[in-house]
Amino acid sequence: MGLRDNFRQAAKELMDGPEAARPRSYPQPRPEPIQEETPMFVPEPTPASTPAPAYAPEPEPAYVPEPPRAPDTFFSRSYEPAAPQELTTIIAPGTIIRGSVESDTSMELYGEVQGDIVTTKDLKLKGKIQGNAAGCNVELYSIHMVGNITASGTAMLDSESEVEGDVTAESLVLNGKIQGDVQVSKRLSLEGSATIVGRVAAERLSVDEGAVIQGEILIGKSVLPPKQQPAYPTPVRPAAPPQAVRPAMPAAPPAQPRPAMPRPAAAKPPVTAPKAPAAPKAAAKPAEKDAEEKKDS
Repeated sequence: MGLRDNFRQAAKELMDGPEAARPRSYPQPRPEPIQEETPMFVPEPTPASTPAPAYAPEPEPAYVPEPPRAPDTFFSRSYEPAAPQELTTIIAPGTIIRGSVESDTSMELYGEVQGDIVTTKDLKLKGKIQGNAAGCNVELYSIHMVGNITASGTAMLDSESEVEGDVTAESLVLNGKIQGDVQVSKRLSLEGSATIVGRVAAERLSVDEGAVIQGEILIGKSVLPPKQQPAYPTPVRPAAPPQAVRPAMPAAPPAQPRPAMPRPAAAKPPVTAPKAPAAPKAAAKPAEKDAEEKKDS
């Protein structure tokens, strides 16, 4: 270092202070971490190959002969009957049956039956019937019936149905009219337009406003007592007087044949002479013609 350099350093230390004479240390840049590049495709590790098992042939099954079969004929086959389906007997409109009808299936009446209807299933009456009706559940729609109804289940009458006869059922829903005795073993429901003209016996009774009952009512009983006959003295008719026995008339003598009468001979017609032809009229005289013309003028 020469004299000049020493002088410059001394002048700089006087002006900047003692710290300026110290050498400055500059921060060194940190080295960036080196990132390892991830390969785009990484092959999957190959599994270790297992040795194939040694092939062992399966033993053949022992042959067992089949027993002899019976010949396949129609009579040797066994058939199981199909389950019976629920059927319904329908009497269509326009059909008239004169006589009683019995069935083991449900029935629907749209025509006319002049007799009794008996079924073990449900019965729907929408036509005409002149007789009694019996079934499990009996329903009447817009029908006028003259006869008795017996239902082992529920009987139902709509507002336009009328029955002239007795009704016996387990339950009864009435919205129409009954003219007869009613016997119900469980519940009797009378709706607004129901009318009963007769005796009523039921275990339970439900009456809506407007229903009418004209007769004796027994609640808690399902059977009506027998009707009492009026205690009027039976008139005794006088015995008819014995009729006089008429004597037997003597038998008439046998008729004798009449003698044959001779027939008269046939009279011959009289012979008449032919008539002569009529003479022609004479011509009128000219004088008479002139007189007639004057009269006419």
